[in-house]
Amino acid sequence: MSDTIIRELDEGDIQAFIDLCQEQAAETIPHMSFERDVVERYAQDAIMADDFLVLLAERDDALIGFPVGFANPYMFCRGVTCEQEIMYVRLQNRGGFAAAGLIRAFTLWAEEKQALETYTGVANAFHTERATSFFKRAGYEPVGTYLRKIRHDLLH
Repeated sequence: MSDTIIRELDEGDIQAFIDLCQEQAAETIPHMSFERDVVERYAQDAIMADDFLVLLAERDDALIGFPVGFANPYMFCRGVTCEQEIMYVRLQNRGGFAAAGLIRAFTLWAEEKQALETYTGVANAFHTERATSFFKRAGYEPVGTYLRKIRHDLLH
């Protein structure tokens, strides 16, 4: 087994990235539909935008995980905030270097953006305590609470 490589998404990764996203969605948000064309546009936007980031964890020429993050200007002062929105590592690759390498690379990206604050968290009910513990070990501290309201009437 080779080492895990952490790198940014590029055009040649899009179809494999979509497959990995479909796996993530089935596992963590099964109540949502999955639309490959929407994920493809999202990935293309991430590649082109300076304030949007998709990192990949790759091992043995296969994608095994990713986070999605973005930078936004603050509303009340000069500066930016960065947020890691989604983090996923395939089940068989959890507990190793992949997630730690991905969050470390995201945090470095946020530092390069000179983010005044960097956020991450768990916005689903999938392994909430385990994920929270992982993010704390990576130097993040709890602040606030995510709450969700699902519009079942709009899901198909």
